[in-house]
Amino acid sequence: MSRRLTAKLHKHPSCCAGLRPGASKTFGSLTLELDTAVTAFADNDECFRGHTRKANPVVAVQSHFVYSFPFASWAALDTTYYDGGRSTVDGVRNDAPCPTCASAGRWGGGL
Repeated sequence: MSRRLTAKLHKHPSCCAGLRPGASKTFGSLTLELDTAVTAFADNDECFRGHTRKANPVVAVQSHFVYSFPFASWAALDTTYYDGGRSTVDGVRNDAPCPTCASAGRWGGGL
């Protein structure tokens, strides 16, 4: 049985910073992983002609269930959930599509 705990801090020089803690645990041939992330955005005081754009943080959670077979083969089931990033300009909610907006869940698998 093995365990892994991680925490990564990332920072973009002009717009955002985030934290990505994660953990995994192996039970024989099965590995369970959980990764999370929070990204916070700085206010943009030079958005457009002196307006200020603010964005809420984006939160993400991912889980991975990996089964290892003999001879270096494996199968996995993955899930992901994102939420946040809604922005305002001068305190007014921005309903236009934006690259920082997220609210979705996904799942998938692979062999």
